[in-house]
Amino acid sequence: YFPFAEGWIGGHIAGNGKELLASANLPEGTTISLTASGALAGEILLKMPGIDSLEDGMLFTVPEANGDDCTAVGPLPDGSAWYLRVADEDHNFNQEQRVPVGFVFVPYGLPGLVGGRIGEDGSVLNASGDFAARRVAGGRYEIFIPGKSDQDGTLLVQITKLNPTGVEDNAMAWAY
Repeated sequence: YFPFAEGWIGGHIAGNGKELLASANLPEGTTISLTASGALAGEILLKMPGIDSLEDGMLFTVPEANGDDCTAVGPLPDGSAWYLRVADEDHNFNQEQRVPVGFVFVPYGLPGLVGGRIGEDGSVLNASGDFAARRVAGGRYEIFIPGKSDQDGTLLVQITKLNPTGVEDNAMAWAY
């Protein structure tokens, strides 16, 4: 839970992908739009001026509907925005879903935050706090947070990869 009243940057995007149902603390000029054609058709473009999608923090998303939907985000290579994808797991992620989506931006540097972006090779691309990662096999990674276990906090994981054909569409699972 990330209360808007406490300064969290976030919102709820309508199922049509074109309007905000509720939001707070978004930078002036924030826009959302639904991509109508091309390889990214059906994906939502979220632009928050003044926030670099590669360097400033992490964007977490969640589908806001009962069902078998999942979300993933892909930062643009120039850091100017994110594409958001909502996919139907029943159709092997081949079908975009039009359901409301919640999002929250978590900036790097928050007190007590341990988080970051990890590259496909397991390298840490951006980070806040003390942790390490390594790739153990194709699509498998280990994350190490020194001195911490599942008893110390919650691990949130979000795919953040933009392919030429759209946001990466893999599901995730993890274990401590």
